[in-house]
Order: sequence, then C-alpha cells, then structure tokens
Amino acid sequence: MEDSQKAKNDIVYNAILGPCERHHHQLFNYGLYNRPNDNNIKYYQLGIIASILLEAKAVDFIITGCGTGQGALMSLNAFSNIFCGYVSQPLDAFLFSQVNAGNAISLAFAQNFGWGSELTITDIVEKLFSQQFGDGYPLEYQAAQAISRKAFVDMKKKMFPSVIEQLKGIDVSVIKKIIDYKEFKEMFYANAQNQEMIDFVTSVLNS
Repeated sequence: MEDSQKAKNDIVYNAILGPCERHHHQLFNYGLYNRPNDNNIKYYQLGIIASILLEAKAVDFIITGCGTGQGALMSLNAFSNIFCGYVSQPLDAFLFSQVNAGNAISLAFAQNFGWGSELTITDIVEKLFSQQFGDGYPLEYQAAQAISRKAFVDMKKKMFPSVIEQLKGIDVSVIKKIIDYKEFKEMFYANAQNQEMIDFVTSVLNS
C-alpha cells in the first residue's frame, strides 16, 4: 500500500487473509503499516517494490492499490515482469484470473470505499482464487486466450529491458528508501529465491 492509504492496512490485510487461507495461499503483509514515522511509498513507486518481490520469487502474486487503484496499476505495469489488472468487483477478479491470468491486481482503497468495503475486498480475493488461473472464460475461448497471454508476455519482454536493468536505471537512494524497513528485509530474505535479485537488494541496502 502507498502512504495515502496506509491507515487502512490492517483492514485490507484482514479482509484478504480469510480467502487466502481458505485457498491455501500464504499471505505476506509488506505494508505500508500505519505508523507515524513509517517509510512512505508513493503510488508511483509501488511498481519498484512489486517488481523486486516477483523477480526474486519472494512472492508469486501481488495485491496492491492506492486511492483510486489507477496509479498503482500504471506503476506496476511499467515493469517488464508484471501483468497487473484493475479490479473493482468480484466479477473483475474472476475474469482477470481466468482470461488474463496476470500476477498482480490493483484495488481502490479510497474511491467508493465506505461501510462494508472490506467485505467487497474479501469477495474479490475469494473470487480471484476460486479457480486455477488461466482456465479460460468462456471455456470455448480457453486455447485462444492462452495464445494471446503468451504473445503478450513475449511482446513485453522484447519491448522492455530486464527487471534488473530497469531497477539500475533508478536512483539507488530512491529504492533504498522504500525497501529499508524491518518487515521487508525479514520477509524478503526468508523467501527470496533469485540470487541475482537477492544480491541486488543487498547492494542497495548496503549503499
């Protein structure tokens, strides 16, 4: 989460936790946490932390958002290894998982967020994980949708530099500021599998 919405971190985390557990997914809360002196991540920086986590294989899916969900969406999709969809209702989540089968979703945590909105988030995540990703919808389009997904992945890889190259183009102080906190370091080093990204993160934190 980014700084304008961090006061809702507990609400969002608890709304997501139930369906994750029901579908046997482990949930990691990378914040932002609602602390007065917390590091502040702006919406346009969410893609940085998301790309690091996915490339390192510290996680295999990202649930994020901002006030409207649009800024987070743009930030994540700026990176070559992220395929993020905007989700505002359970049907969006289901269709994204079946048709697009990406690795991240962006939610709105301020726009239209009111009484009972945590229930909508729970329903969204429930529907997101209700079936295996990429099964297709309608079923007769399953094969064609799989071809389109692969073509899109291949096209994006050719159009963008590698994740490491993208990150090296960003001022190291900016990256350090948004990952240099206790929870990130604990969860990242406990779960990351890509040694190249582990080395990159270590070099940033030691800079």
